[in-house]
Amino acid sequence: MSIQSDLETFCTVSDKIRAHRAEIKELMKLRNEVETKIKEYLRVQELPGVLYKGSKILLNEKVHRQREKRAVADERIFELLRNNGVADPTTVIKQLKNSNVITKHSLIIKK
Repeated sequence: MSIQSDLETFCTVSDKIRAHRAEIKELMKLRNEVETKIKEYLRVQELPGVLYKGSKILLNEKVHRQREKRAVADERIFELLRNNGVADPTTVIKQLKNSNVITKHSLIIKK
């Protein structure tokens, strides 16, 4: 195979993916709407779940911590380090932030 045929295949597959993304997006939106209706029904009826065609559909409650803003999180980390005897918490925070750097490569197609 030549690079030209590889590029042609790449463009064709990319176009197909782009075409299907819109359909998938609509299906995901519909699924989320129906799921919300089912959850609301179970909450209103005070049911733990229902049986449907041999499958159990249960309402599961999860407790999530709300994500803090970056400045608030940095301040909490700074205070924690300072309270635990770290001489220069700012330097430690900068080193931690820079330690997660990963290089990835991708193709950019411009038309």
